Amino acid sequence: MSKFKNLIFLILFSILTSCKTESKKEFLIGEFNGSWAMTSWNYKFFPNNKFEFKCLGHFGNVESNGKYIRKGDSLFLTPDSLKLVKYGVVNPLYLIDGDSCIIDALLKYDYCKTRLWSLERELNMNDSTSDSKK
Repeated sequence: MSKFKNLIFLILFSILTSCKTESKKEFLIGEFNGSWAMTSWNYKFFPNNKFEFKCLGHFGNVESNGKYIRKGDSLFLTPDSLKLVKYGVVNPLYLIDGDSCIIDALLKYDYCKTRLWSLERELNMNDSTSDSKK
């Protein structure tokens, strides 16, 4: 009977562990934004372990793609253009902070999840309300 209990425990533990890993991966999907040095920085992560990077401002107008690997609370980026790493525009290591931000491990700047959908929704609701008053 104890072998049966151990087997059930092992199966349940495996299921719970795999569910937790999936939710961590889902957290990373989407856009993370930050602003420093008079520049806006945008990282967009996709489920296929690819990402897009854009910055606009003092640092120029830079766009790049690349691949990422997540290991625990660490995020390793490899942009297609290694010049971005050389000049410190995109660093290779980021730390995952909670459930809404990533932090550049070298520069210590954070980039947080975009919540544009709520702003767009609010603006659309305001537009429809003003239209009904006309």
